[in-house]
Amino acid sequence: TQQRSIFRRTTELTAQQLDLSFEQLEGHVRDEMRKEGIADDRVGVKRLADLRYTGQAFELSIPVRTTIDIAVVETDFHAEHARTYGHSSEVDPVELINIRVIASAAPRGKEGLAEGLSSTASDPGKKMAYRNAYFGATAGTGTVETRVIARSELAQGSMQGPLIVEEFDATCIIPWGSSAELDTHGNIVIDAGTP
Repeated sequence: TQQRSIFRRTTELTAQQLDLSFEQLEGHVRDEMRKEGIADDRVGVKRLADLRYTGQAFELSIPVRTTIDIAVVETDFHAEHARTYGHSSEVDPVELINIRVIASAAPRGKEGLAEGLSSTASDPGKKMAYRNAYFGATAGTGTVETRVIARSELAQGSMQGPLIVEEFDATCIIPWGSSAELDTHGNIVIDAGTP
């Protein structure tokens, strides 16, 4: 992951300036992946922008499309604000606080699966990681030896819980008796099963 602070209103930025900043960050993350021995054709990157209305204390992160249009960035922010808080204001100025680029790597022989995912895949040659996790005192659960995976592993199809999906900036728990997979946008979809 690479991040850069911007702290400017979207009206003060051009698509070219923003695209150049993203390209520079992408160059850095790809260099880091090469140092880890990961070939370019296995690397996918996701662009994110942290935005807020002027005067707000907290930002919302939105994905940024490869072909940048500032108006589309603003529209996507308004839509995310409405989804998160139940309202938006297209007349209030929007500030871009940070931009981020997150790289992910597809397993060897699965080039292209990493595109759009937001965590680095586990090294296919690496031993599987497990951690004891407590799922409650009900029968059959309690403390369970739980597999720890990267989000990108869910690109291979539905996986049964219990699982711990570990990322750079977040952890998602797939409970006992549930399953999870990625949708076409890279979101984790959890099926909790029959209650």
